[in-house]
Amino acid sequence: MGGVYDDALIRTPQGWRLSRRALTNSWITGDAEAIAAIGLGYLLAERRR
Repeated sequence: MGGVYDDALIRTPQGWRLSRRALTNSWITGDAEAIAAIGLGYLLAERRR
């Protein structure tokens, strides 16, 4: 699967850190049973629309 990440960063005394990450899924391919087994079966349903 692949898509676009939308990240928010925060500067700390130790340097820049990731404070939020959101992934907008653009595509998914592969074994439907394996994808569903890891809890991402809803992505397959979206793909069929």
